[in-house]
Amino acid sequence: RSLMEFLKIPLALPVAGLFLSILLSLAFSISFYISLEGSYTRAAGALTDISYILYFILIAANLRRRDQIERIFATLAFSSFLVATYAVLQHQGLDPYSWAVVDVGQRAASTIGHPIFAAAYLTMLFYILAGKTILACQDFLSKRDSRAGDLIRAVLYGLIAILNLIAIWFTKSRGPLLGLISGL
Repeated sequence: RSLMEFLKIPLALPVAGLFLSILLSLAFSISFYISLEGSYTRAAGALTDISYILYFILIAANLRRRDQIERIFATLAFSSFLVATYAVLQHQGLDPYSWAVVDVGQRAASTIGHPIFAAAYLTMLFYILAGKTILACQDFLSKRDSRAGDLIRAVLYGLIAILNLIAIWFTKSRGPLLGLISGL
């Protein structure tokens, strides 16, 4: 694709502005290496932000077919399942790993490292999962043949969405919970 075609993508200009602001803030930072790599407790600096932008570019430039989009949704659902399951295991005291970076008490932080970040991630994915559940139910109800796949998809997406809600509750994070409620 040419640069002009890429700039026609709706979010291309805001993302380009974000990229420039990251570079400017990095150039004028008081602590260059902390800005670049992030602090020990958060580990999300300019490198992390730039990698997110690169993911956006790769997806925006290459995602064309419906089956590709469905694979992205399935991947998001699977990653959400893993994060939510780990949060539930942590809440039950079954965490096999000692996370010494941030002391979060009895709050579930999952694999994200902080309860607020875990809850925010699961909250964003909850809406995708709920939407996919509704669409799969509609497909199941509107077809006469090959309905089993639609039913399985609806059940799986629905169960993962419920698991997300449970994990969000176990993070005990008010901000993402308020975001979830206001989003509903």
